[in-house]
Amino acid sequence: MEPITEEFIKILTTESEENIRNWIVNNFDKLPEDLQTAILGTFFEEALNTASQDLSERTDYFQQILDTHQNLISLKKRLEDKIRELQIKEEIDKL
Repeated sequence: MEPITEEFIKILTTESEENIRNWIVNNFDKLPEDLQTAILGTFFEEALNTASQDLSERTDYFQQILDTHQNLISLKKRLEDKIRELQIKEEIDKL
């Protein structure tokens, strides 16, 4: 095992996530290619998961807006129907 790989394993087991990321950024080009590929895959997967979660949250938010809009349309229709009903009742009472 190369010394840089041993150092990386030690960093992984002793440091915070932020320190690990900083170490990777500063030493990435010194790591063996297979380890670089694995790290890039991990970072890519993490980015996809974050993007997916953000998209899911936005979708939920817009669904709530759509639901609220549909409820308001329904409420408006019921109010209009009630107004028409009252107007008809007034007309009948005048007769």
